[in-house]
Amino acid sequence: MLYLCSCEKILKNEEFSIKCVPYLGSELRIDGYYYLKRLGSDGNKRFISYFIFYSDGVSSTGNIETENLSDVESYFATWSYDKWIRSNLYVWGPFSIQGDKLRMQYYEPSDYLIKRIEEVSCTILNDSTFYLEKIYLVHAEKEGRSFTTGEYRFKQYSPKPDSTNNFLP
Repeated sequence: MLYLCSCEKILKNEEFSIKCVPYLGSELRIDGYYYLKRLGSDGNKRFISYFIFYSDGVSSTGNIETENLSDVESYFATWSYDKWIRSNLYVWGPFSIQGDKLRMQYYEPSDYLIKRIEEVSCTILNDSTFYLEKIYLVHAEKEGRSFTTGEYRFKQYSPKPDSTNNFLP
């Protein structure tokens, strides 16, 4: 007797519940990036965590080991950043805004074959500041990766990296 089974369902990535729809609102500025300066887990290294929002409903995120915003902006302009962001599934995700609530979703960085979704939950304080409150795995009862909670502030920047990627429509 021969049994055949399909791994199609087993190996399918989770799907985002937030859809990429054009952002036409004024709740948050999107002509730059939002940043938070923080210490690394060792207490010595300094990082800047950032989020970039685009008018097509896509967001990107990352961390750079520096304490200077000029270093972040110089990095945005390099070929290595462009190559890294275009090939990294985990830094792209959709975002949505409802009232003063900002939600973003990203795939959890992991070596698992199935990519699980993390949701980032924030409160918008004004058009240039939001407070990141919580990150959690959408289909699990545990927290996701350790984005730093706190106030992310806006920095106008042009030309910001574009939202062209191979992961979101």
